[in-house]
Amino acid sequence: MSDALITVTVQEADAAEPVVLTDWKVDAVKRVTEDVSTYRVVYTSEEARRHEWQPGAAMQLDIQPKADADLPAYHFEYTTEGTKKAWYDYLKV
Repeated sequence: MSDALITVTVQEADAAEPVVLTDWKVDAVKRVTEDVSTYRVVYTSEEARRHEWQPGAAMQLDIQPKADADLPAYHFEYTTEGTKKAWYDYLKV
């Protein structure tokens, strides 16, 4: 898990250059079942926490599962949406 390389590239609508976030670290590992091969990993980034996220930004997420292995990277693309108006809105499902 800690050998994974994660890169998040954020292109804000009004920015000339994208922001590249690369300081991702394992924050928690959660077992989903008793099977040791089934788990969820929570990664955090101080750069991402400090970033001023805006609606409509184009995001690319690249995950290289193992830094020194010849494995294909996973690539995902997203567009950010607006934020919640109040902190407790994040708790609603």
